[in-house]
Amino acid sequence: MHSFKIIPEEELVVQILKGDITLEDFLSGMGHLTSDSRFNPAFSSVMDFRQGRVLMSLDDLKNAGERFREMDCCKGRRALLVNRSVDTAKILIFRCHTGAGERFSVYSTVEGASTFLLNDLSRFLEEDVVREDLYIDSQSGGTRSSDPLRDPSNLS
Repeated sequence: MHSFKIIPEEELVVQILKGDITLEDFLSGMGHLTSDSRFNPAFSSVMDFRQGRVLMSLDDLKNAGERFREMDCCKGRRALLVNRSVDTAKILIFRCHTGAGERFSVYSTVEGASTFLLNDLSRFLEEDVVREDLYIDSQSGGTRSSDPLRDPSNLS
């Protein structure tokens, strides 16, 4: 699911992507956003992927980046919020194919994204988003991750 809020007085677009994010879902959401009469490509924007999972292949990510570039929908700065290492890697691949360069930056915290966009995003986004890949280990009581890149016990 792809939702967005356009805040003209802040010159800001807030996009939230939830659930399983496929190429089709992503492009459909971007189409809805760019067809909104209040949308301005010069606005800064934040894309919050923290409540979703990017389910795109390498070809899908390349295609998404190229289609995004063709839409010419981002002339302002864009912060991409992620909280899973595998999604971070996928978002960086997407970013490479957008041609946006330094106008796109990837963050794991609302604070980091706020600093990049020079706007306090905590007014529009939750700071702490519960991650589906974290769970409490019943034996140790500690927090564990099903993400092999974040769980120290999976490193050799």
